[in-house]
Amino acid sequence: MQTFDSGIPVFGEADDHTLNQIRICARTADKVALMPHNHFGYGVPIGGVVACRDAISPTGVGFDIGCGNKTVYVDMPGSELRSPDKQSVGLRLFEDRDRRQMTRQP
Repeated sequence: MQTFDSGIPVFGEADDHTLNQIRICARTADKVALMPHNHFGYGVPIGGVVACRDAISPTGVGFDIGCGNKTVYVDMPGSELRSPDKQSVGLRLFEDRDRRQMTRQP
């Protein structure tokens, strides 16, 4: 592991464009790092870790061939989806998915 700009952990090699991109991300994040498989991305480097205490950056979720992005239709009211009991929401989503797969006609 190397340290870039006095505090950004870089695992493996990174080109100058990718290093500059993680430097820009570090301006607004609490912590950043680059993992071994990294390369220049759209807003956050692919392989970049950008940790924010009270925020989620949509660009950090992933644009590289759509990784991390998926739209899923669920038959669930928004109030239930936003429930503090996230475990039961997750189980319900999987149960609905399994039920639909079992009843799907070829």
